[in-house]
Amino acid sequence: ILKGGIPEDLDVMINVGDADTSYSGGEYWNNEELLVLVRRWVDEGHGFIGIGEPTAYRKNGGTFALADVFGVDKERGFTLGTDRYNAKAAEDHFIMQDAVLPIDYGKGTSDIYALDGTQILDIVFPENAPRLLNSGEIKCAVNDFGKGRAVYFAGLPYSVQNARLLHRALFWVAGKESEFYRAYSSHIDTECSYYPKKKTYAIVNNGTKNCKTDLYNIAGFSRRITVKAGEIKWIKDR
Repeated sequence: ILKGGIPEDLDVMINVGDADTSYSGGEYWNNEELLVLVRRWVDEGHGFIGIGEPTAYRKNGGTFALADVFGVDKERGFTLGTDRYNAKAAEDHFIMQDAVLPIDYGKGTSDIYALDGTQILDIVFPENAPRLLNSGEIKCAVNDFGKGRAVYFAGLPYSVQNARLLHRALFWVAGKESEFYRAYSSHIDTECSYYPKKKTYAIVNNGTKNCKTDLYNIAGFSRRITVKAGEIKWIKDR
């Protein structure tokens, strides 16, 4: 990125991994030039998705170098005396419309808290603690940054639900929710791919049961179809 810049046709970046690993970037996030470049890119209207400990570089009492972009950070014991009143999940959001709680975040990432102004989508409270300020851990949150957007997940191991969560997150963070219901299959066990040269849809049922799903074509019109368990159904556009 520092050598060639961020490609002009890129809408969304994803940074995922544990702190101090090559996956999340490690010491590269101590480079102010890189931080300025990514902040400016998001601010101009692009999207950034972070999973686990994105942009992690422990400095100045914080953990995420771009905590202001994601709207969350990880508590390391330096700000335990700070009251945090942002601890209530939103009742409805585009990303969570197919979600069934509890969501599987895998081993997840602990001690994540939301900054003021961040919209929380999922927060978990310890069973032995009252649901008061400072006791919840953020599992999913979204944040506006300038003209751009960011999404944070504490973890996202593969499952059909998590695949749909990421699918929705990609569209939301890119500001393209209006295009989501195009070449789309509604049942959470299914996925849809569109091949424009052949004007053909491939609908895959990843589940173990037959299902009925609403197939939305590239123009946004839908029809109900049945897809058998494990089947790839090929359908020509009308």
